[in-house]
Amino acid sequence: MSDLFDRASKFFQELQTDICAALADLDGGQGFTSDAWQRPGGGGGVARV
Repeated sequence: MSDLFDRASKFFQELQTDICAALADLDGGQGFTSDAWQRPGGGGGVARV
């Protein structure tokens, strides 16, 4: 993959982590459950609930 893609992917993963941490703090420290997934043929992500 390209360097730009890797940097963008890392940025959004860190943004998701930061947003979830801030929301958890506002909600009394209750954390999120993470579910990493991969799509056959390429792609994937991390869902947090």
